[in-house]
Amino acid sequence: MGKGVLCIMGLTGGSFEILAQTAGTFSTPTVRGVAFGGYDRQILHGDRLAELDARYSLRTESGHLIYVRASGRRHAAPSLFISCSAASLTPMIETGAPELRRMNCHAFIGNSRSEPNAQHTRIFAVDYSAS
Repeated sequence: MGKGVLCIMGLTGGSFEILAQTAGTFSTPTVRGVAFGGYDRQILHGDRLAELDARYSLRTESGHLIYVRASGRRHAAPSLFISCSAASLTPMIETGAPELRRMNCHAFIGNSRSEPNAQHTRIFAVDYSAS
């Protein structure tokens, strides 16, 4: 996704920023589509750690909407924090699409990598088989 940054305010020991996610694509083994907007709200704690609250809207190729909320932490060495950093995420995914309703019932984990003009995110469903 494309990115833009708005620094909202300074905090004791850090700052609060909103990063606009302007466009992108997503794919799973069964669903593909576009990310048509969202924001990463983050609290920067010094030069190594950020707390994340990310919210994205996705549209599948068949026109269904998916809402993703993810909380997590982004971390990197100071020299890499702005240009390239990694994050650990715990997403919640919601949709009203009947054929995608299973997404509403899963737990998810994810990771993300930031680059100057792109965000790469992988999300995994946590399943178990009942015996």
